[in-house]
Amino acid sequence: MTWIHPLGSKENPAVSCKAILKRDRYAPSGTYYIKVNDTNLSGNAQNVYCIMRRSYNCPAGVTQVLKIDGRKNTFKYSSPLWTNKEMFKPENGRTGCDYTQTKLATYWSTPFESICVRMRRPNTWRIRSVKIDIKAKSLYDLIAPGKYTETTLNIKNSWKGLLYPYPSSLQTACTKQGINVYTKASGARIGIIGDEKSGCPDPDSYIGFGTEGSSCGRNADTSCGNEAGCGADQGDKHTQTMGYIYVY
Repeated sequence: MTWIHPLGSKENPAVSCKAILKRDRYAPSGTYYIKVNDTNLSGNAQNVYCIMRRSYNCPAGVTQVLKIDGRKNTFKYSSPLWTNKEMFKPENGRTGCDYTQTKLATYWSTPFESICVRMRRPNTWRIRSVKIDIKAKSLYDLIAPGKYTETTLNIKNSWKGLLYPYPSSLQTACTKQGINVYTKASGARIGIIGDEKSGCPDPDSYIGFGTEGSSCGRNADTSCGNEAGCGADQGDKHTQTMGYIYVY
């Protein structure tokens, strides 16, 4: 009799957390072995945290890719971590939505049909999520080339909803949202930027992940959260959050 190892085990890694849940709908949230394209890892598999229950706006079976501490500039817009295939503290990828940072090999290895982004203010338990319906071979393939990909999410319910019930702020005369949202004044790898002028020539506000911008008194080191100044709708804001990026 041949023993078949469970999908997601070291001996039988899965292509994604979604595949594990499809095989076993009762699979609990936790760490599983996921196939990745990295010969430095034994068996081209990495121990990755999977969320196996639907949470907020995200489906069950999402695969962890990144965890960002917005109080640090590790993952700011211009960081090479967005454009290379190098892991960052992969040992932290074995835990869920905590206060550690990580970049896993799933960043360049795991195909997806949607992205789940989550925000958490430090020292709070509340986590808010948004599902972005974009299909790609990997997050690296979507982000690293630097090409702008537009999204059309509701600003109040989705982007501002990531910080609810706490107040958030954006300039509203012009907004631009999506992947690789960038001008000379502001950038967000995933998020929304706003300007008090039409055409968005110099946006001084954003909500997002992998952010950067310092005009109008904003904190240049904030890499995730909400920074806003110069006439934003809810006044100046300097909110640094934890950011969690999963794919489905």
